Amino acid sequence: MRFFPIANMYQQRWVSILSAEFPTLAMHASVTNPFGKGALIQLLRQFGKLHQDKKQISVGLIGYPNVGKSSIINTLRGKKVCNVAPIAGETKVWQYITLMKRIYLIDCPGVVYPSETETETELVLKGVVRVENVKLPEYHIPAVLERVKEEYLTKTYKLPAWDGPTDFLENMARRTGKLLKV
Repeated sequence: MRFFPIANMYQQRWVSILSAEFPTLAMHASVTNPFGKGALIQLLRQFGKLHQDKKQISVGLIGYPNVGKSSIINTLRGKKVCNVAPIAGETKVWQYITLMKRIYLIDCPGVVYPSETETETELVLKGVVRVENVKLPEYHIPAVLERVKEEYLTKTYKLPAWDGPTDFLENMARRTGKLLKV
């Protein structure tokens, strides 16, 4: 089975849609197997030529936590220069990275816009709160169980059927060796 043509079709469609409003490039951020790296570097070089009157050009990568800002910088440099992690908050301060003469990249911590209506659970489920900073994580389990199909949890974690969040947590704790007796 070959998935590339389908993925390529969707990629082209999204690039087309987004290009109507924003300058858009398709990119796969990977130090070992990048896609679109050359196009982005060429764009930055052209930008540099347009602004030759400037001593240097700084390009900030700004966005939500865990969207790949640091990974893009690592890809453009062709090696690991920024730490990456599958959890929010790995980048804690701005980091200035030299891409080439006169062009610098700025890796910024993730930005989350405050919302008066957003609950703590919504922030936790979006992955914008570091797990170790979540007080009473068990309060968020009902929302997880509402969002994720039971069959996926059962299959992934090899769990027996459960009745409610507490039973789910007990099953999960038993499965992972965290709960020995009840």
